Amino acid sequence: MTDRTRTAERVFRFALWAKALNGALELAGGILLLLTSSPAIQAFVARITVHELTEDPTDVVAHAVLSFGRQLGAARVFGALYLLVHGVVKLVLVGFLLRNNLRAYPWAMALLSLFAFYQAYLAWARTSVAFVGLTLFDVLIVLLAVHEYRILLGQPASAS
Repeated sequence: MTDRTRTAERVFRFALWAKALNGALELAGGILLLLTSSPAIQAFVARITVHELTEDPTDVVAHAVLSFGRQLGAARVFGALYLLVHGVVKLVLVGFLLRNNLRAYPWAMALLSLFAFYQAYLAWARTSVAFVGLTLFDVLIVLLAVHEYRILLGQPASAS
């Protein structure tokens, strides 16, 4: 195994652990959203932005946070279900990939690619830097998974 291959494997393992943490946070966020009412979300957001809006009624960030709170309150159930499903799928896939389960690699590559396409759409539709970052991270993991999968199959990894 070359130094380059070992480095790619280390980066892949680190990215998988980061993806697992991301999946666990999504799972926790989904549960939290299910347990929190829309008025409670909106009241919390109003409480954390009131000081800033009192000082500067035109504060762009505070208004963006308020808008996000209203949207989140309205789409709470969809958001919770999305986070729950997304988190569980990520955790299951990462678990199988960390165990080098060969059957999981094609599934992981396909599902993470679908997530990346959806997140790219959201990044474009909402002009969201956060979704751009998540999309690039998923693309990186897919590319690293292809590389790792080829190595596990005994194929040359240089073609990836």
